[in-house]
Amino acid sequence: MFLPKITFAEQYQLQLIVDLSELDDVDTDALWLEPLASPANNGEFFVGKDNGRVYLTNQSSINNQETILNLALTSDSQAFISLTAMTLHPSFTRPEHSGYATIFTAHTTQFDPKTNINRLTLDDTNISFGFETVITAWQYDFDKQKIEPKTKREVLRIPINEESSGIRNLSFDPYQKSWNIDYGQLYFSLNHINELNDEPLYSGVILRIDPHVFGALNYTVLDTNPFIKDSQISNEIVVMGIQNIERFFWAKNDHASIFIQHNNDEQYRLSKAILGDNLLTQPKSTILRQQPNDMSAMLLYQGRDLINLRDKMVSFKRLNNKWHLSSLALTPLNDEIPIFEEIISKYPLSAISDLNIYQDNKGEIILFDNNESKMYSLSLTISKAIELSSMESNTMTDESNRYVLHISLLTGLLLLLLFVYRKKRQQDKTDLLINKDNLRFEYEPTTQTIKLFKANQNKSYKTLALCDIIRCEILLNNNIINTISEQPNNALNNQIEADMRAIFSNEYYAKLEDENSRHIELVLSVKGNSFRVSLYLRRGSSRITATKYHEVIDILFDLCWGISKCINLKDTETRIIPIVKYFHPNMKVSPKQYSKTQQIKHDKIEGSIQEPANHKSKVSQSENQEKSQTELVDALDKLVNLHQQGYLSGEEFRLAKIKLLK
Repeated sequence: MFLPKITFAEQYQLQLIVDLSELDDVDTDALWLEPLASPANNGEFFVGKDNGRVYLTNQSSINNQETILNLALTSDSQAFISLTAMTLHPSFTRPEHSGYATIFTAHTTQFDPKTNINRLTLDDTNISFGFETVITAWQYDFDKQKIEPKTKREVLRIPINEESSGIRNLSFDPYQKSWNIDYGQLYFSLNHINELNDEPLYSGVILRIDPHVFGALNYTVLDTNPFIKDSQISNEIVVMGIQNIERFFWAKNDHASIFIQHNNDEQYRLSKAILGDNLLTQPKSTILRQQPNDMSAMLLYQGRDLINLRDKMVSFKRLNNKWHLSSLALTPLNDEIPIFEEIISKYPLSAISDLNIYQDNKGEIILFDNNESKMYSLSLTISKAIELSSMESNTMTDESNRYVLHISLLTGLLLLLLFVYRKKRQQDKTDLLINKDNLRFEYEPTTQTIKLFKANQNKSYKTLALCDIIRCEILLNNNIINTISEQPNNALNNQIEADMRAIFSNEYYAKLEDENSRHIELVLSVKGNSFRVSLYLRRGSSRITATKYHEVIDILFDLCWGISKCINLKDTETRIIPIVKYFHPNMKVSPKQYSKTQQIKHDKIEGSIQEPANHKSKVSQSENQEKSQTELVDALDKLVNLHQQGYLSGEEFRLAKIKLLK
């Protein structure tokens, strides 16, 4: 008899997508920077070299690869030293946003004591600085496919004492949504400076700024930056004590954390930090992996094409004269051995190849060979090897009987597996399990307490007093849409509630495909701990949580107003419960009521909303009061509708409301 033994071997292959080795003006001695995938067109990349040249490349034709900026020519040629980093604003292709068509570069230049505009200064130090690292914003012309030198805007400059200490990492969190408070915040890193060993200044740190013009400065700092209240630490710093930083990156569903590859005292580490951490004083638990030798450049793969690599740390390493893909589960990294799988490629990858791993605009893996000036995409192929082993039999009858028996067993097993598979698929459509780490809750307004329950358990796991909460984050589909904290701007007010209700309404009326989910969560932080709580969960047409969507929203706001009063009573407004809580985002205004579609000015508001009139009639005073209250409610109703439909700005809404309630 012959029994098939089937083995599946995963093979990864490289596909050449961009060849920059044939460019006429490429300086072979210059080093390539990280390629930036253009969000405007698939297959296009912005790539730069440290000599200051920036190219737009297209995988379809070598003729489309042109120099779009020569930084050395647009700067003082004697002062310019090298281009060190580039990045695109997350609103690069969104004309309605302020970051539209904006490219940021970082370069090293000679220190000029006369140029002190936008300089992040070091006070009370005797260090002699010979260089500076400079961040510049440029506008890209989509029609001409050029960066116009006249659009140059210097954002920030920082003095450094060594040429190699300039900014090497310049990036935006790619997973922030436009309504998140941290959207459009520019992160960059500075390596360790020995002379600043005992001072908590910008040495071995990650910094964060808002790169838009603000007042007399070309940038500003959010009041959510963690060290903003510490006078000894620069407000721009968000993580410190990292020493020498190689790269940093984010996870799609964890905006508060940042992954950092760095080396401290010849120990190469991959660490996970929270904004506000000092890694020199943090416990060892922040170190995910550590080794004495160089660590290959890693990224957290969160694309869709390579399912078996999703949420794993991926890198490339040369073993036994062959290149291998290394993958490692995110946790626990220190207790696992990486899985190495060979790379198949018809393109030669030699021992001198300098491979770096990056991602394109869809989160898929690309490799860049700095030595060969070539860029590759990575794909998965599955090869099936079938080996046949024979078994001897005394008689043809016995062989036939065994064959029938095995076929019957295999058929039964396949039917059983098919039944289990279909049962599980059916169950998944109607019962999406909440992550075991998530919690559900019960809010007790009378006692001002929250009871937390683990998934599928009826006994309370933890009880929180409302005033023990020091921070509350509201998440919709794993994206933070608002934060309540002790910061003045993070106190809840009526405008914030209206804005969030608009977001929830848009989400409610958005079509939800069967494979997609809708999830509302809270992250409640107390001293020394935080709890992630699920309020609402739906997949497709199946609601997993018991409470309805609109009921959850009402409970959520009742709770958040209570938390805001406990955390920040001084800056929390008196709540005005909106009369129209939910509205369809496509709801139109009646042309009989409003003839203009543009934004209504204050004088129009005052003319359309009148205070209740005192009618001189024979009705009683109580009837007049009742009618006045009814008119006031109607006027508020109209005002809320105008605001939620976009006809009133937030400021106009506030002023009109104050006038109405006088």
